[in-house]
Amino acid sequence: MHPRDHARAGYVGAITACALLAACSGTTGPAGPAGSSSTSGTSGSQGSTSGGGTALQASAATALTGTITGVTIHSPPVVQFALVNETGAPVQGLPAADLAFAIAQLVPGQNGSASQWNSYI
Repeated sequence: MHPRDHARAGYVGAITACALLAACSGTTGPAGPAGSSSTSGTSGSQGSTSGGGTALQASAATALTGTITGVTIHSPPVVQFALVNETGAPVQGLPAADLAFAIAQLVPGQNGSASQWNSYI
């Protein structure tokens, strides 16, 4: 593998880890009201999570998963990502203050020494 490939893998790994950790911050909201004990009605079909629909608010999700869809390392660096909730539905509205990214390269250890991260910030 070429050294640049190692560097890119390090960038993407570091950015992914930071994005996922940042998306996990915040407080849990109050519990909702109890549901009805009625069992009438039938279940509808599974909806699509792709295109056309309105994204849900991030604050309503019980779990968020972030996926980095693109990274451009120029000045300034640009990170494109998507967020989905626990059911795979797209979400929006995560405050910018809850997002953080780090750009770093994983430098492989040599002669028995440990690998280390080299920050580019």
